[in-house]
Amino acid sequence: ADQQLASISANQPPEAGIAWMESLKGPERDAAAGVLAASWSRRAPAQAAQWIASQQGASPAPQAITAVARNYLMKDINGFKSWLAGLPEGPVKQHASEAGAVAEED
Repeated sequence: ADQQLASISANQPPEAGIAWMESLKGPERDAAAGVLAASWSRRAPAQAAQWIASQQGASPAPQAITAVARNYLMKDINGFKSWLAGLPEGPVKQHASEAGAVAEED
């Protein structure tokens, strides 16, 4: 699964990876969601951030949320701040906030 995920995230549009990820269950799905989001955020951080925040039934790893948040912050600080402000309380907002705080200290 890891090789397939790497191939999809490196060579395909995010929609292909999302379609494949949705066929997975449990921890495998969560891991795939995290890798896809982190990879996607390097090219389109705003879209990846919206997607990761909208995931129902998946629990992306904190590292994935942090990667998306940091990539978004580096590319568009105002967009990041707006996205962060609009997030409901929960793990995505918590990890994104921590990423923003760490980035501001750098």
